Amino acid sequence: KRQALRKMDKHLNGKRTCIQAGGAIGIWPMRLAQYFDNVYTFEPEPTNYECLIHNTAGIENIYCENAALGNENKKIKMFLPSIGHCGAWIVQDNGPTPMLRIDELDLKDVDLIYLDIEGYEYYALEGAAETIRKYKPVIGLEDKGLNRHFDERQHSVKLLQKEFGYKSIGRPQKTDIMLIHETAASRG
Repeated sequence: KRQALRKMDKHLNGKRTCIQAGGAIGIWPMRLAQYFDNVYTFEPEPTNYECLIHNTAGIENIYCENAALGNENKKIKMFLPSIGHCGAWIVQDNGPTPMLRIDELDLKDVDLIYLDIEGYEYYALEGAAETIRKYKPVIGLEDKGLNRHFDERQHSVKLLQKEFGYKSIGRPQKTDIMLIHETAASRG
């Protein structure tokens, strides 16, 4: 993920606010906290969230939330496929964990949205439409084809390109893709 930080650096509007989902045990949020004034990280799986809180304790610019990000407010549960690892939980309906929309968080000066949420990225982006239009942040997405767990027709990159005017600036690593708004592309 270090390559992702280097790749996006010149395209950022600033280093004020980062929204990161899939906080897992805190490694990526801790790295982002070295670059951004504020990192808001979301981890819906309870055991991972406990580790996230423990590992980021004392880092004053990381704000942790035990919630998923999506396109509606509802309660969800997490499911771990048998081939998974502790960071490979996927969203399912009807559980105890809240799902939130990024737009309802009312965060200011969003410069980066980085989503590693096991195929649910499309829905989180739908829930961030106003934030994306207002701030035109750099967007990083994990893209391992896991949207098949939900609806294969829903593709995050195509949504960003068609609805929000984004273009890819490449893959800093095999499973991640970085996108910037077309206005940033003309500056970069």
